[in-house]
Amino acid sequence: MSDLLSGAQTNAKEYDASSIQVLEDMEHVRLRPGMYIGGKDDRALHHMVAEIIDNSMDEAVAGHATWIELELHENGHVTVRDNGRGIPTDPHPKDPSKSALEIIFCTLNAGGKFSGDSYETSGGLHGVGSSVVNALSDHLRVEVARNRELFAMEFSRGIPQGKLEKIGAAPNRRGTAVTFHPDPDIFGALKLKPARLFAMARSKAYLFSGVEIRWKTAQTDGDTPQEATFHFPGGLSDYLNETLKGSTTYAEHPFGGTVDFREKFNAPGKVEWSINWTPSRDGFIQSYCNTIPTPEGGTHEAGFWAAILKGIKAYGELVGTRTVYNDRLLMFMLRNRAPQRFAEGQAKALNAIGTMEMKRLKKKWRKEWEAERASVSPAEVRASIERKVQSLRQQVDARQTAEWECLSEETRQAITRADELKARDLAKAGLGEVVDMGGLEER
Repeated sequence: MSDLLSGAQTNAKEYDASSIQVLEDMEHVRLRPGMYIGGKDDRALHHMVAEIIDNSMDEAVAGHATWIELELHENGHVTVRDNGRGIPTDPHPKDPSKSALEIIFCTLNAGGKFSGDSYETSGGLHGVGSSVVNALSDHLRVEVARNRELFAMEFSRGIPQGKLEKIGAAPNRRGTAVTFHPDPDIFGALKLKPARLFAMARSKAYLFSGVEIRWKTAQTDGDTPQEATFHFPGGLSDYLNETLKGSTTYAEHPFGGTVDFREKFNAPGKVEWSINWTPSRDGFIQSYCNTIPTPEGGTHEAGFWAAILKGIKAYGELVGTRTVYNDRLLMFMLRNRAPQRFAEGQAKALNAIGTMEMKRLKKKWRKEWEAERASVSPAEVRASIERKVQSLRQQVDARQTAEWECLSEETRQAITRADELKARDLAKAGLGEVVDMGGLEER
């Protein structure tokens, strides 16, 4: 029986120095798009739009833009506009023959977010977002209104179609507009979907209360509005309310807030959170770093969990509920604002944040949570805790019943005697009832 990998070519070309290929930036992106946007599927296609929107979001978070426009055209092109500072158009110091704009869109690892001088925090990390979108588009046009002048440059598959042009004066305009069309050679017959882009625009508006996001589409799918404007002053609390719409919640309003680490702990970064509980569905977590989703969590999420669970446990003792309880009904959204050095991930796909500094700051933040809890109704908190304990007890009872039925009679009698002794010891110690935490307290 032959091995799966047997049968190597006997007429293969000799392996020598000439076999080693050196690809230019744009060539490599087109050959291996999965390294940069995760593949060539529908998710990767829409991630192209997220890359450009996130650049505009960075301008907004930095305080230089107040609105972002996302427009889907009839011909499949998509445009992202903002009123930020505009991409620099002057010659780049390392290569004066090219503008900074051309360097940004045609060179991997080129951007203004490495040093922290232009952006204290950002979703962009590696300087690959704009250049990757350019490489994977059969047409891309950039317009920049800067210093009262309007500039434009066009590309195809990462190759400039001419030099940066000065179009004319722009006395009442500022910012950047990027219009592109995903290359069918890469994505085949896949098309940008209005519903998915609409949801993307809305979610980004929730993540930063200081920006207004305007949506427009020339395509119709029967359900997606053709125009909309999103602005949510409540930030994550508004987002959580929308997510839990129609569900019964233990608290009328989400518990949320922000902490500036520099003000409180003399360390860079901020955290914003929103929490509620509901018996209507399983618990969930949505965390972000600098407006970028972190679906696999990380130390920022782990630190937050530890802080919240310890804080709630302490509050339960304060209001007279000493029962230790689980967090399986906890719904929360967390947005972390951190310097670039705290984040890890490829391009803007920040699957997880991996520094212990974030975890330490979140645990330190627990004191802020305990201070805030004094403003919450004790009756509301007590009711929430008792309901969660009741729900957990039901889950534990169901699990124990199933396990009990699988045991022999002799084993059942031994367990019953041990439980009686344990209950008597707990009663003597005055510890009350203890409900299994399920190993989540130190998550």
